[in-house]
Amino acid sequence: MFHKVYHNDSRLNVSTAFRIHIVELLILTALKVTYIVTLGLDRATLLVNEAIITFFVMFHHTNISFRGENLLGQVFIVPYLHRAHHSMERNEHDRNYGAVLSVWDRLFGTLVELEPAKIGIKGDSPQTFFKLLKLGFTMTNAPVHPPINLETMIAEAA
Repeated sequence: MFHKVYHNDSRLNVSTAFRIHIVELLILTALKVTYIVTLGLDRATLLVNEAIITFFVMFHHTNISFRGENLLGQVFIVPYLHRAHHSMERNEHDRNYGAVLSVWDRLFGTLVELEPAKIGIKGDSPQTFFKLLKLGFTMTNAPVHPPINLETMIAEAA
């Protein structure tokens, strides 16, 4: 529910990278703190990791294209790859999850190279702070999933 605030933007730009619901931010922060403490990461490693991820997240949310983007996309997540993740169509936005390296999406079969017809979420698309805050707590615009058929899932996995 909270992640739809991030997908709400109808045009990608650098600010989209930072459009995150406060509850999602708190959950992510708690998870990060847990793995930092568990792994005992030092400050320098943490700072380098966060700087790299922040740079790439800002980069792939830009609304640009450039010569060599397809070639660079063989290794890194670039704007044309990440746009599919913001598609209004469920079968398109459940793709291209990578933050830095495209190899993970290639490895797990979630990479798709396409230009989405429309960016954002279906239905109401609020843009003010308080309406976005409220959007995270509502079930409207939630994706409708077909009933789960366990036999079909097992057959597809096999």
